[in-house]
Amino acid sequence: MSKPLHASGWYQPPNVGELRQEIEHLYSLIPKSSVAITSPAVTDDESSDFQIGSRWYDTSGPDEYVCVDATEGAAVWKQTT
Repeated sequence: MSKPLHASGWYQPPNVGELRQEIEHLYSLIPKSSVAITSPAVTDDESSDFQIGSRWYDTSGPDEYVCVDATEGAAVWKQTT
């Protein structure tokens, strides 16, 4: 990110490209959540943008699950309700 103060002492905002990169980075840190009528499967993994801490709400239960391992093809979800 740009320095907060310009040499003149005035605030200098980051350029649009830097700001967009920072926003995209921060957004990527938010775990994905899903609502479905089924429980999660081993294929509901990092290839589908799930990560450790992601939540899954099964409305047929109703049950909630949290992802504890998002390895592709071998995701592990633990039921929390």
